[in-house]
Amino acid sequence: MPSKTKMENAELPRIKSLQQKEMKFRIIGTSPLVFNSMSRKAREALFIGGKRKTAKEKQDIKHNPELEFQDSLYTQGQGTAYLSFPSTGIKRGMATAALETEGVTKASINRGIYLPEEHVNIWGKPYMFMSVVRSSDMNRTPDIRTRGKLPRWCTEFKVRYIVPTFNQTEIASLVMNAGFLCGLGDWRIEKGGPMGGYKLVSTDEDVKIFNDIVKNEGKSVQEISFKDPQMESHDNASHELYEDLTKERQKREAILAVAS
Repeated sequence: MPSKTKMENAELPRIKSLQQKEMKFRIIGTSPLVFNSMSRKAREALFIGGKRKTAKEKQDIKHNPELEFQDSLYTQGQGTAYLSFPSTGIKRGMATAALETEGVTKASINRGIYLPEEHVNIWGKPYMFMSVVRSSDMNRTPDIRTRGKLPRWCTEFKVRYIVPTFNQTEIASLVMNAGFLCGLGDWRIEKGGPMGGYKLVSTDEDVKIFNDIVKNEGKSVQEISFKDPQMESHDNASHELYEDLTKERQKREAILAVAS
């Protein structure tokens, strides 16, 4: 009869420890990136609650596009970048892409993959972008919203993943598929829009584009654009709206000057 010690050892489960590896990726946008940070005013309303407008506030122009533009941008960039984006946006894209990628599941991505940085650097010059949006009320009331839009953009980030659940090829495929199927930011591909698409930096031409954006549309350019917002030259709709706003501001200033 085998000893008690041998029987106990035979019954012990064999648990293999999981290993963790890390990969670093560089991506460049294949379509513009539209920022979607919640404004301070909106956060205050959620936290403190809405307040009634004063008589003067009711007479003020409804929107302040310059402030809305600044509020929409994430500015936690490090080193050579002023702008950033939450890394959770990239991971969510990878998890969604898993639905269309054979051999992986969304649940396995959520459990076995994470990005160690809370925010990733974004390089690219931001412009004011004005477009019609629908409010979240029952009637889906239309409104005009101003956000930051980067016609050219790029970023780099690290992905940590569990081995042997995933391998390098699978992680790279998920990042690539996320850029094609989901995108990043507001009005992205996943939500039915054309924005936020990206691809892996994989060719010499890609490297040249990435380095050019980092060099010429980095921290100093981003800070200037943040403080002095501009509009992209071919965005006629935003230009027209801003011209109408400027005329209305001048008109009201003239009325106030006469009244005083």
